[in-house]
Amino acid sequence: MFRDVAYINEDCTWRAQDGWIIFRWWYPYVRKEISEDLSHSDTRLSLLLNGFELHVYNRSQLYSRLEHLFGLEPSIIPPGSEPYWQDSGGEGDTQAPAERHESVQVAKYEWRDLIPVIKAEISTGRIVFGNRLLPTTLSVNFEEAHIIYTTKPAPSRLDQFTHIAKCKAENFKVILAPSPKYTGLSDEPPRYMGEGFVVFQSNFVDLYYYQDEPGIVTAEPEMVELADGDVVQRSTAPLWGLDIKCGKGTDFSYGPWADRQREHLYKFFFPQDYQTLGVTKQSDVGEKRLCESFDIRLSTLAEATIDILFSKEKETNAVHMNVGQGSYLEITVPWRITEEGYSTRINGQLLHLEASTSLQYRSLVESETLEFDVRVKYPRVWNDHQTWNCTLTGCKATVHLIYAHKYFFHALMEDWASKSR
Repeated sequence: MFRDVAYINEDCTWRAQDGWIIFRWWYPYVRKEISEDLSHSDTRLSLLLNGFELHVYNRSQLYSRLEHLFGLEPSIIPPGSEPYWQDSGGEGDTQAPAERHESVQVAKYEWRDLIPVIKAEISTGRIVFGNRLLPTTLSVNFEEAHIIYTTKPAPSRLDQFTHIAKCKAENFKVILAPSPKYTGLSDEPPRYMGEGFVVFQSNFVDLYYYQDEPGIVTAEPEMVELADGDVVQRSTAPLWGLDIKCGKGTDFSYGPWADRQREHLYKFFFPQDYQTLGVTKQSDVGEKRLCESFDIRLSTLAEATIDILFSKEKETNAVHMNVGQGSYLEITVPWRITEEGYSTRINGQLLHLEASTSLQYRSLVESETLEFDVRVKYPRVWNDHQTWNCTLTGCKATVHLIYAHKYFFHALMEDWASKSR
């Protein structure tokens, strides 16, 4: 057991009020194959945390790289330390990549035989992103979380295995709250909800994280078996993604103000270096395979609401939407860059959509289904032209438009297009 534990470094802080760790040493140690399914094995390691908090407030390695890139004197990381972005060389290492892989493969994954399943329980936790230099802090709060980590066989025979993490969280909230000790100009949100502006909340959230452990590229073509039993030659990549299922009481709130706060957070934690992006090199035979994208899927298990909130002359206006069970959103974040740049895709479907506005005449849209597909193509050159393709497809849709909607949506676009304050 332990109490008042904290780990602090220049980038983040981990804290826990109390908890315990159980390591079941009496379970027999059984060696298994790398590709074997370990999800049904005994739980050797268990963890309980009360009052857990992870606070991320800096990216010192990233800002140290920018200092080096812009020719500034190093002030973030002391001289003599080797940042992660500098190549450590590897001179004198004449062993081929495939040979190195074979020699360390067994020893590298022996921990899976010792600890095949890890279970963790968290009572009252939160994950925070922000500091006093930002007007708002992003806080992910939950009351109860039950987490299981294990590994399963990878979908492709070329990869080692798949990391699996399952989490069931109760009373889940994502909040944009005012940052303590911030002294800059303030941008008032259109609406406060308790501790701050609640972007997302749900009574129950089921998270499923998966990531293939990449294998080695081989000279033989990869053969894939289709659902009908046919075997075809196809090039695949390791899978990496997150599935989110939302239960009852799910509400989404967004708008121009929330988007400006997202921009502040993104610019701080992912600052631009204004350089032309390099093309991602294809893995050669004997090298590790590379993931091509990070896939996020969010779906609703019950009815949910979506609010688009904005302000006009300090008066809150809103577009309110009710969506049915089975609505989903998919986001594909590219993880490789081609000669033309990279592309992000956002698509999904809203079922039994009912949309209204805060005007006196409230009706706006009713639709049995509304499909949307947004494809954004980004160039390699910073601030070069981007291409956005948006497609909306409605089924059995009815749209109510009146003259007042012209000024209503004009105010929404003006608020959204205004610069960050």
